[in-house]
Order: sequence, then C-alpha cells, then structure tokens
Amino acid sequence: MIAPVPLLIAAGSLSLACLAAVALSAPPVQQHVAATDPRLHREGARWFLADRPYSGEIDEQTTDGALSIRPLRDGLIQGAVRTWYANGRLKSERAYEHGRKSGPQREWWPDGRIKLSAIMLADAPVGVLHSWYPSGQRFEEHRYDAAGQESGLQRVWYEDGAQRANYVVLQGRRYGSIGPKGCAGKAALKGGGR
Repeated sequence: MIAPVPLLIAAGSLSLACLAAVALSAPPVQQHVAATDPRLHREGARWFLADRPYSGEIDEQTTDGALSIRPLRDGLIQGAVRTWYANGRLKSERAYEHGRKSGPQREWWPDGRIKLSAIMLADAPVGVLHSWYPSGQRFEEHRYDAAGQESGLQRVWYEDGAQRANYVVLQGRRYGSIGPKGCAGKAALKGGGR
C-alpha cells in the first residue's frame, strides 16, 4: 500500500526536526591551536585567542621533541594536561580544574617507570606524595594535610635504599631525623624535577 503524500511529508518533516535537534545537542567540535600561534596569549592564569577567552586545546612541541596538550575551557586549563616524551611514552598527566592543579598528578621516567604520584587540590598537595628514582627505587614519601602543609610521617631515601630523612610533622613542628632534604618531588609538582 502506498502512503498518502501528506503522511510522507509529515514523516519527512519529523525526521528533519529530529536531525536538527541531535545536531544542536551534539558537543562542539574540539579546536586545537599551536602554542606558537601569534593570536594566543596569556593573562595571569587565563589564555586568550585573539581577544576572547580560549576554549579548546593548546598543542605544544618542545625543542627536545616532547609534545604537550592542554585542554582549556573559557580560557582556563580544565581537564588532564598530558605530555609525551619524543619516544611516544607518556611523560606526565596532571588534572586541572578552573586553571589550578586539582586531582591526580603523575609523572613517568622515559623508560615508563613511575617518577611521581600525588594528589593536588587548588594547587596544593594533599594526602601522600610519592616519588621514585629512575632505577625504580623510592625517593620520597611525604604526607600533606587538607591545607597542603606537611603533616605526619615524612621519609626520604638515597638511591641505594638507605634512609636520608625520617621524621614526623605534628602541628607544624618536625620531630626525628630530618637529614638533608631532597626536593625532586616538590619541584616536580611545580613542573620542574630532575
């Protein structure tokens, strides 16, 4: 049986309306801009493309061949910032919310071994920060309270496994063997490290 023409037209109109609704509800196409794009600039923590807060990804290739991708929403870093070594292995993955480090922060050595593991909240470490030497031997184990201050047991080791520091922080005071304190873990959180 052949459908009456008005029924076919109505069905076609309904299909077009459904397609339009799906197209309007779909997420926008992700925009990528190279960090070297002359229209891209930063004011404080906010990134702008020309004169508007940028939403999309910034792709950056470093001189040593590493690649970094930063996702932004309304000009602020939002989501996981990932960096890869020239050999293609993941170098770091850092979670951001509204332009500040918030969530898991991880780094790896070029061979894929873990280098750093921490949690940040509004740019301050919370919980336990662990870091390791390139050999895989543990380097640091620091604990932080909700305000990002050292609290509880803190330990640092030499690469041969001997203890370098072993102390407790209670109410802002240190007790125990402080020893020479390393800084690779804390520097790594700030984007530096060894």
